[in-house]
Amino acid sequence: MGFARRIILGTAISALAVSMGIGTPASAATDKIVVIQEAPVIQQNEKVVEIGQTGSTLYFEGLLRSTTNKRIGLLTGQTTVINLFPESGEATVRYRELVFVLPRGQIVALGTSIYAAKGTTNFNNDNAPVRIAVVGGTGKYRSAQGEVITTKRADGSYRHVIVLDN
Repeated sequence: MGFARRIILGTAISALAVSMGIGTPASAATDKIVVIQEAPVIQQNEKVVEIGQTGSTLYFEGLLRSTTNKRIGLLTGQTTVINLFPESGEATVRYRELVFVLPRGQIVALGTSIYAAKGTTNFNNDNAPVRIAVVGGTGKYRSAQGEVITTKRADGSYRHVIVLDN
């Protein structure tokens, strides 16, 4: 089974589990962590020349700060473009893996985010938020579940709202 099909299948299974009541219910108590990621340092894989082509992967890291600008950690991650229908000119799918390294442990998030086609409203231009699932962690966050809502800011930094289910 191909990489993209495994991702799509995994996302469908996760959605089905939550709809069947197997996952954490939406009404559960939550904790919210808001962090600001400085503009990231980015490195692209060497196999694909143009960022944004199907299969291109970006690796990045950025310092994390609290909303009061105190340095609190580091974010590392990668984004891979999965564009199964590039000829359509419509939205592309990007598989994202994020690891938030915080003083009391790590929070791991992954999932796919949909980005509009170039020339239209898109994440890089209008700062529209994208969401992925929190799938675990270490230390204080070892049983973490929830979601991360990411918004790109005008200065190139990112605002991440991590919502954890209790």
